[in-house]
Amino acid sequence: APFFLIFAVFQLIPLGSTIYYSFFEYYRSGLKIIGPTFVGLKNYITLFATDLPKYFGNTLLLWIIGFIPQIAISLLLAAWFTDLRLKLKGQTFFKTVIYMPNLIMASAFAMLFFALFSDNGPVNAALVGMGILKEPFSFLNSVWGNRGLIGLMNFLMWFGNTTIMLMAAIMGVDPTLYEAAELDGCTPNQMFWKITIPLIRPILVHHDHVPEQPPVQQELRYGRRGLGGAVPGVRSALRDRLHGPDQGGRRPEQGRAQGPQAGGQTGEGRKSIMSHAVKTRSEKATLAARRTVCYAALVLLSFLCLFFFYVLVINSTRTHFEIQKGFSFLPGKSLMTNLKNVLSDANIPVLTGVRNSLIVSGCSAALSVYFSALTAYGIYAYNFRFKKAAFAIILLIMTMPTQVSALGFLQLITKMGLKNSFIPLIIPSIAAPAVFFFMKQYLDASLPMEIVEAARIDGAGEFYTFNHIVLPIMKPALAVQAIFSFVSSWNNYFIPALVLDTADKKTLPILIAQLRSADFLKFDMGKVYMLVAIAILPVIIVYLLLSKFIVRGVALGGVKG
Repeated sequence: APFFLIFAVFQLIPLGSTIYYSFFEYYRSGLKIIGPTFVGLKNYITLFATDLPKYFGNTLLLWIIGFIPQIAISLLLAAWFTDLRLKLKGQTFFKTVIYMPNLIMASAFAMLFFALFSDNGPVNAALVGMGILKEPFSFLNSVWGNRGLIGLMNFLMWFGNTTIMLMAAIMGVDPTLYEAAELDGCTPNQMFWKITIPLIRPILVHHDHVPEQPPVQQELRYGRRGLGGAVPGVRSALRDRLHGPDQGGRRPEQGRAQGPQAGGQTGEGRKSIMSHAVKTRSEKATLAARRTVCYAALVLLSFLCLFFFYVLVINSTRTHFEIQKGFSFLPGKSLMTNLKNVLSDANIPVLTGVRNSLIVSGCSAALSVYFSALTAYGIYAYNFRFKKAAFAIILLIMTMPTQVSALGFLQLITKMGLKNSFIPLIIPSIAAPAVFFFMKQYLDASLPMEIVEAARIDGAGEFYTFNHIVLPIMKPALAVQAIFSFVSSWNNYFIPALVLDTADKKTLPILIAQLRSADFLKFDMGKVYMLVAIAILPVIIVYLLLSKFIVRGVALGGVKG
């Protein structure tokens, strides 16, 4: 109930208000308010008569530049990390590093890119020094240079997060399907495209519920009972999907004697299934080549992720003049000077911003995790009339951009007297569809209904059961989503910039953007780097301390059986 109530108040009503007023003329001219006057479709006609199609094309192009490489590389990394035959070493390090750019707030990332790719920035200095360019290239004044930087920013910030979620999805695929496929002689590529991709498609499109599953997918789910009783059905479905049925509709495996592995191996787990011994030299050579490509790609991506942090740390120790001279691999001697300049700037109350960000992020993460878990438990444990509709509505919310209802949201909180307060930034986090989605997946995988029914038989109340039995089982998922929610709220700029007005209420992302818009003559790059370092230091410390929960918790959330 709290989830849907908050969603209705802070998301549905603002969205309806935004759509309603789009048919009216309603604006302020000086001190005079014009309207609201109904004008029908006039606003839409006027809008489409402007450069809107051009803006739409630019947005679509940036989406393609940022999304296509991100999803392709994330899928590839997730497949590598979950393929035990590769036996990749250092996976914990690589998984930790590729997620780190997601910790940097967008305003800080933009500031960092502005400094790195400026005409006299370290990127141009390196390219000229290596002889790749004869003179610095103006990335910031080039259309395609800007598009490329935006695409690179989006890729670096989100590909690690996407990889981890896709890993959970792949690890949630029933491992008996892969063994059945191997028994039928399927190649790794066939298994990836014909088994993995179809079964993780709901994660790719943020939609996990289909009222009627395709018959093939229904047959695939029989594998959960173990190989002993389900291999014929599983193998038949896989054979049809991979090769098609024989003429006359006969299954290719009909009449074929089952191998010894098909009869008695049940529940041996992913490791025994996915790590069969390589039988031929050609297969060993192929695995060695794949492993080499994996390490090369992982090292390159890790370098890209860590390079920005290294530049940030180095330049936070240098003066503005030293930074203007070019990039240096060695730290400077102005760390304390830059720190003092940042803390003494009355226009940029950094410590107040840190306090405000901690309050908003901490409260938002706590509310988001608890109420999303409660809602997921309600959908999972109870059968009610509109259960499917409720689940579909929650997932539909995930596709709705925050910007769509921003004006209606701002108008609503102004009427409620909540402008310039933390309440509109904290309370709406109760309705967090993405967190709910993960919690629901985790419950499906990890909570047998027999435990809940046993607690009910023993006389436990529903809230007692949830708080004392269900929540302890969900600890890994709670830890993962607490970190994700905290980082997301910590880095949020758009809504706080609309809601907060006074300096004593502003959060760190607003202060960083404010510093970027300062007088150019007073612009101190050493100070900028130091402020960005201060902004991301708390989340990096939390992440490094709790990173094991992200990998383990997401993995546990994906395992089904």
